[in-house]
Amino acid sequence: MLQACSTQPAYRRSSVVVCTRFAKRCAAPGASYADNNQTFIANVVAIAAAACLFASPSHADEETTLSFNKNCIGCHVGGGNVVQAGATLREGDLKRNGVASVEAIYDLVYNGRQKMPGYGTGCTPKGKCTFGPRLSDEEIQRLSQYVVEQAAADWK
Repeated sequence: MLQACSTQPAYRRSSVVVCTRFAKRCAAPGASYADNNQTFIANVVAIAAAACLFASPSHADEETTLSFNKNCIGCHVGGGNVVQAGATLREGDLKRNGVASVEAIYDLVYNGRQKMPGYGTGCTPKGKCTFGPRLSDEEIQRLSQYVVEQAAADWK
C-alpha cells in the first residue's frame, strides 16, 4: 500500500507503509534529489530489517519450542496430558495443582512428581527421573517460562 507522507513516514504494526514522496517532502535543505533518495532507501531498509526482527520469533523461542516438542509433547500435546487426567498444562489445572508459576514448573520438571519424571541433571533417586537425556538448568527455565506463556494463551 503506497501512501504520501507530509513530514514523516507512516508506520503500522502489521505492515510497513512505504511513502513514495518522502524524499521530496522531507528533503534536507540544500540536499540533492539523489542524496534524499539514498536516505529514503536507507530508511526503508532499516524499517524493513526492524520489522523482520520483531515479526519473527527469536532464536531462543524456536529452540524452546523444539525442546518442548522433543521432550514434552509425547505426554503434553497441545497442553494436555495423555498419562494423567487433571494434570494438563492448561492454566486452570496448573493453578489447581499449585504449579502455575515459572518456579513451581521448574521444580516439577527438574525433580519430577507422581507420574512425571524429573529431567534435571541432579534429579534423584533413580526411577523417579527420566532414563533419557537430562536437561540443563537453563533449558528447564526456558521450558517453564514457555509453559506459563502457552497456558496464558490457552495453547493457541
